[in-house]
Amino acid sequence: MDVNIVLLGGKNPRHKAWIREVAAEFDGAGDATTILDYANWDRGDANTDVEAEISALAALVETVAKPYTIVAKSIGTAIVTLANARGLIAPQRVVFLGIPLSGLDEFRAPVAAALADLPSAVVVQNEHDPFGGTDEVREFVGRNAGTAIPVLRGARNDTHDYVDFAQMVELAHER
Repeated sequence: MDVNIVLLGGKNPRHKAWIREVAAEFDGAGDATTILDYANWDRGDANTDVEAEISALAALVETVAKPYTIVAKSIGTAIVTLANARGLIAPQRVVFLGIPLSGLDEFRAPVAAALADLPSAVVVQNEHDPFGGTDEVREFVGRNAGTAIPVLRGARNDTHDYVDFAQMVELAHER
């Protein structure tokens, strides 16, 4: 099944390479991938300007064939949630990897309020992710989403790394 996939990584500049590994997996499955590269990656710092990246994502999806699915990791989950709630994007499905509860800062409340606006969604969260474990994220999503968004335990136990690329493809193809 060919799916149009938009990919967003986390704050850390190392995600520029990681997101390309993810894209290669989707490309190998016959999907069309589009990557949102954050401005801070090229600067070599982890200070992602969430509002600027929301605008960049809105512009990027204008170039993507519809319908599309978004796969987002860490701060990318906040960018997608907020852009969707503002009506700037309209994904068919979202796959979130590692919602960074302890790293959302001033965006925690707006993200919580916007979870209910997401389309078909699934979250993969490592059991003891240092930014929020599976149980904590399951409670956060359940309390705020208003609908049942499944929160699956990731393949890694105590990291914020998400490297089960085959699972990402499988989840993006589910309907």
